[in-house]
Amino acid sequence: MPAARPWQGPGWPVQVTGLADDLLRGAGLCRQGPLRLHFATDLTATHTLHTSQGPAWLKVSDTGQEARLTRHLAAQHPTLVPPLLGADPQRGALLTGDGGTLLDGVGDLGAWTGALERLARFQCATDAAALAAHGAPALPLAQMTERVDALLGDLAALRGWGLSAQEVTTLQAARAQIRAAFLDLHQHGLPDLPAHGDAHPRNVLHSAARGPVWFDWSEAASAAHPFMDAGWFLAFALHPSRAGLPVWQAHDAADRMAGTYLHALGAPDAAPLLHRALPLALLHRAAVYDVAFRNWQGTVPGVRPNYVPY
Repeated sequence: MPAARPWQGPGWPVQVTGLADDLLRGAGLCRQGPLRLHFATDLTATHTLHTSQGPAWLKVSDTGQEARLTRHLAAQHPTLVPPLLGADPQRGALLTGDGGTLLDGVGDLGAWTGALERLARFQCATDAAALAAHGAPALPLAQMTERVDALLGDLAALRGWGLSAQEVTTLQAARAQIRAAFLDLHQHGLPDLPAHGDAHPRNVLHSAARGPVWFDWSEAASAAHPFMDAGWFLAFALHPSRAGLPVWQAHDAADRMAGTYLHALGAPDAAPLLHRALPLALLHRAAVYDVAFRNWQGTVPGVRPNYVPY
């Protein structure tokens, strides 16, 4: 198969078992039973396993970026991420202990506000230069304003991502308004800060023992406007298809999430601006994915991750 990933070959079960055992040995642990494939794409393969210390997850990626960044963050901010059992960036492998339940299945509003508070503290406290040294790109607001505008002006690109004629017309007609909204963010004065890069609720785990922890740091940035993370989190959770999430039973849940985040960020006055930034966060992500995947080739010709048309 052209461009096949290692985990798509017949010898992978033996290879990944050996990889898991190597990482477990480094942590002083033993595997109990076989690995099970949980999920796989052209980008990653995730496996579950049991160890002498409990359940664990082994994620193997086509680059070592996530393993490299997670190892760094676990050393600097151990309460931010799930328990790190091992990382091998050369082999794109990351082994973590169980971090709890996916946040979108948790009804306790405190778990959600805790996740956003922890996100804000990461943004404020993390060494941006160290993230950059570990390969995290910079996506500053000024640059992303231009990249979003360029994407919205590229008719062929928008059509190539499957947008309808009406969607293209609507977006192109809104270019001036969108640029003005980005300018409002700039004028408010919050600096570019380290970013998770894909900060939605299904990239957070919650447990009574550790509280909320963030995972999937594969798209972390050394610099981005902080509302690109928080806006994506809120936009994801507020999508109409997620109206049935248990957390929405709580009174004023969205406002309380935003308020907790902004207080932790040190910008308690910026709630209206954060809410107006939700569509900008989606456009930011669309522009990032357009660069990553417009000309991307996987194992099936012509098929690529289609994340741009949010």
